[in-house]
Amino acid sequence: GGPFVQASAEDLIAPYVGQTPVLVQRAFERAEGGVLFIDEAYRLSEGAGNEFGIEAINALVQLLDERRESVICIFAGYPGHMRRMLATNPGFRDRIGFHVEFRAYTTDELTAIFNRFADSKGFAVSPEALRAVHDACARMRHAEGFANARSIRRLHDRAVVKLAAREGGRTLEVEDIRRALADADMGLRAKRGVGFTA
Repeated sequence: GGPFVQASAEDLIAPYVGQTPVLVQRAFERAEGGVLFIDEAYRLSEGAGNEFGIEAINALVQLLDERRESVICIFAGYPGHMRRMLATNPGFRDRIGFHVEFRAYTTDELTAIFNRFADSKGFAVSPEALRAVHDACARMRHAEGFANARSIRRLHDRAVVKLAAREGGRTLEVEDIRRALADADMGLRAKRGVGFTA
């Protein structure tokens, strides 16, 4: 039962040279006797000229060794991105004991997640809208920028905004789903010819 400390790349990277190792050290100190969870850890190594992120990775490598008995460190992120991050420092991969890869949600599971989001907020989803969500999930799963449940939450939230704009009560309809998918901030780009139609 030690502490659970969640951190992001932004929490570990300072804007000035030399400050980043201090931020990484503090994160480990807060997690002493518990877990340090670094979400979207690959963001530490992304971007051109990312010397501050590399500085954070180097500090992590050192602390993973020094604090291996007192802090469990979990790095979370998409597999391809994580492999590239681990390649940035020769000792990084060796200091991580386990790699667990979770399968992506199925289309049916993503549709059920959408339905649960709606239900938890007091919204109903018409059968036609649920079919539109299912069709959208089948396409979205193959798009660049797709983030599993996070993208489904974004779709749900946009659909609720569309419902409110048309003053449609508490039942999401197919038009709300289609209009939500058309929003530019859905952040999805088709890969290899997968099309999106509203």
